Amino acid sequence: VSHCMTSCHVLQLGAGIKAPQWRASFMEGYKVDLTMDFDKMLEDAKDFEEKHGKDKGRGWKLQHPAIRKTCKFQKFVLDEEEE
Repeated sequence: VSHCMTSCHVLQLGAGIKAPQWRASFMEGYKVDLTMDFDKMLEDAKDFEEKHGKDKGRGWKLQHPAIRKTCKFQKFVLDEEEE
């Protein structure tokens, strides 16, 4: 949980997610918040991994279940607002 929260905090600050084998950072310079399109961010993460390789933690730095749950939460909130 603490690793996940650290990654979320780094994204929120706009620092980007880094891994030792990557020469680039994912989402560096973009401050992530709940108004972002998380589906698009997950697609961008997949593209980033295809270009730079997955991190050594089974790809969880960019495809962490908490990011997916946040995406589901965002959809739930948007669906509730439409009703």
